[in-house]
Amino acid sequence: MDGRPRVLVVDDSPLSAGLLCDLAALAGGEALWAKTAAEALAEGEAFALAIVDLRLPDGDGADLARRLKGRCPAPVIACSATPPGELLPGAWDDQPFDGWIGKPFESARVLARLREILGNEKSA
Repeated sequence: MDGRPRVLVVDDSPLSAGLLCDLAALAGGEALWAKTAAEALAEGEAFALAIVDLRLPDGDGADLARRLKGRCPAPVIACSATPPGELLPGAWDDQPFDGWIGKPFESARVLARLREILGNEKSA
Protein backbone atom coordinates (compact mmCIF):
# COMPACT_ATOMS: atom_id res chain seq x y z
CA MET A 1 0.00 0.00 0.00
CA ASP A 2 1.43 3.39 -0.98
CA GLY A 3 -0.36 5.73 1.45
CA ARG A 4 -3.12 6.85 -0.89
CA PRO A 5 -6.69 6.18 0.27
CA ARG A 6 -7.94 2.84 -1.02
CA VAL A 7 -11.05 2.88 -3.21
CA LEU A 8 -12.74 -0.49 -3.64
CA VAL A 9 -14.58 -0.72 -6.98
CA VAL A 10 -16.92 -3.73 -7.14
CA ASP A 11 -18.31 -4.21 -10.65
CA ASP A 12 -18.28 -7.20 -12.99
CA SER A 13 -18.16 -4.95 -16.08
CA PRO A 14 -14.53 -4.31 -17.10
CA LEU A 15 -15.53 -1.12 -18.90
CA SER A 16 -17.38 0.43 -15.93
CA ALA A 17 -14.83 -0.79 -13.41
CA GLY A 18 -11.92 0.46 -15.49
CA LEU A 19 -13.39 3.93 -15.79
CA LEU A 20 -14.23 4.09 -12.07
CA CYS A 21 -10.72 2.88 -11.16
CA ASP A 22 -9.18 5.51 -13.43
CA LEU A 23 -11.34 8.23 -11.85
CA ALA A 24 -10.43 7.03 -8.35
CA ALA A 25 -6.73 7.26 -9.26
CA LEU A 26 -7.22 10.76 -10.70
CA ALA A 27 -8.93 11.73 -7.44
CA GLY A 28 -5.84 10.65 -5.50
CA GLY A 29 -6.92 7.17 -4.50
CA GLU A 30 -5.47 3.72 -4.93
CA ALA A 31 -8.13 1.76 -6.87
CA LEU A 32 -8.80 -1.91 -6.18
CA TRP A 33 -11.08 -3.81 -8.55
CA ALA A 34 -13.22 -6.72 -7.41
CA LYS A 35 -15.49 -8.49 -9.92
CA THR A 36 -17.64 -10.23 -7.31
CA ALA A 37 -18.87 -9.79 -3.75
CA ALA A 38 -16.54 -12.58 -2.64
CA GLU A 39 -13.53 -10.81 -4.15
CA ALA A 40 -14.59 -7.56 -2.47
CA LEU A 41 -14.86 -9.21 0.93
CA ALA A 42 -11.42 -10.79 0.44
CA GLU A 43 -9.87 -7.30 0.02
CA GLY A 44 -10.08 -6.76 3.75
CA GLU A 45 -11.28 -3.87 5.85
CA ALA A 46 -8.97 -0.98 5.04
CA PHE A 47 -10.62 1.21 2.42
CA ALA A 48 -11.66 4.85 2.33
CA LEU A 49 -14.56 4.34 -0.09
CA ALA A 50 -16.36 1.50 -1.82
CA ILE A 51 -18.29 1.84 -5.09
CA VAL A 52 -20.60 -1.14 -5.51
CA ASP A 53 -22.59 -2.23 -8.55
CA LEU A 54 -26.01 -3.44 -7.49
CA ARG A 55 -26.06 -6.52 -9.74
CA LEU A 56 -23.14 -8.81 -9.08
CA PRO A 57 -22.65 -12.37 -10.35
CA ASP A 58 -22.64 -13.79 -6.80
CA GLY A 59 -25.15 -11.58 -5.00
CA ASP A 60 -26.76 -8.19 -4.78
CA GLY A 61 -24.90 -5.00 -4.06
CA ALA A 62 -27.17 -3.97 -1.18
CA ASP A 63 -26.24 -7.11 0.75
CA LEU A 64 -22.56 -6.53 0.01
CA ALA A 65 -22.88 -2.89 1.15
CA ARG A 66 -24.31 -4.03 4.48
CA ARG A 67 -21.46 -6.50 4.94
CA LEU A 68 -18.83 -3.92 4.03
CA LYS A 69 -20.39 -1.39 6.43
CA GLY A 70 -20.17 -4.00 9.17
CA ARG A 71 -16.42 -4.21 8.61
CA CYS A 72 -15.44 -0.61 7.89
CA PRO A 73 -17.02 2.80 8.55
CA ALA A 74 -16.10 4.08 5.06
CA PRO A 75 -18.82 5.36 2.71
CA VAL A 76 -20.34 2.90 0.26
CA ILE A 77 -21.74 4.33 -2.97
CA ALA A 78 -24.16 2.36 -5.16
CA CYS A 79 -23.55 2.31 -8.91
CA SER A 80 -26.17 1.04 -11.34
CA ALA A 81 -28.01 1.72 -14.58
CA THR A 82 -31.30 0.91 -12.89
CA PRO A 83 -32.93 3.67 -10.81
CA PRO A 84 -32.79 2.93 -7.07
CA GLY A 85 -36.54 2.64 -6.61
CA GLU A 86 -36.85 -0.03 -9.32
CA LEU A 87 -34.13 -2.48 -8.45
CA LEU A 88 -33.93 -3.97 -5.00
CA PRO A 89 -37.03 -3.91 -2.81
CA GLY A 90 -35.94 -3.19 0.73
CA ALA A 91 -32.43 -2.14 -0.32
CA TRP A 92 -32.92 1.28 1.22
CA ASP A 93 -34.68 0.15 4.42
CA ASP A 94 -31.52 0.30 6.50
CA GLN A 95 -29.73 2.72 4.17
CA PRO A 96 -26.70 0.61 3.25
CA PHE A 97 -25.54 3.24 0.74
CA ASP A 98 -24.18 6.72 1.29
CA GLY A 99 -24.84 7.81 -2.27
CA TRP A 100 -25.72 6.82 -5.81
CA ILE A 101 -23.93 6.94 -9.15
CA GLY A 102 -26.26 6.29 -12.05
CA LYS A 103 -24.93 4.66 -15.21
CA PRO A 104 -24.12 6.09 -17.62
CA PHE A 105 -22.40 8.76 -15.58
CA GLU A 106 -20.55 11.97 -16.33
CA SER A 107 -16.89 11.41 -15.54
CA ALA A 108 -16.31 15.01 -14.41
CA ARG A 109 -19.12 14.81 -11.85
CA VAL A 110 -17.95 11.47 -10.49
CA LEU A 111 -14.35 12.73 -10.32
CA ALA A 112 -15.47 15.80 -8.36
CA ARG A 113 -17.44 13.61 -5.95
CA LEU A 114 -14.53 11.24 -5.47
CA ARG A 115 -12.17 14.12 -4.77
CA GLU A 116 -14.64 15.47 -2.22
CA ILE A 117 -14.98 12.12 -0.45
CA LEU A 118 -11.25 11.43 -0.49
CA GLY A 119 -10.45 14.92 0.76
CA ASN A 120 -8.53 15.84 -2.35
CA GLU A 121 -10.67 18.63 -3.77
CA LYS A 122 -9.21 20.59 -6.64
CA SER A 123 -10.41 21.78 -9.99
CA ALA A 124 -10.76 19.16 -12.70
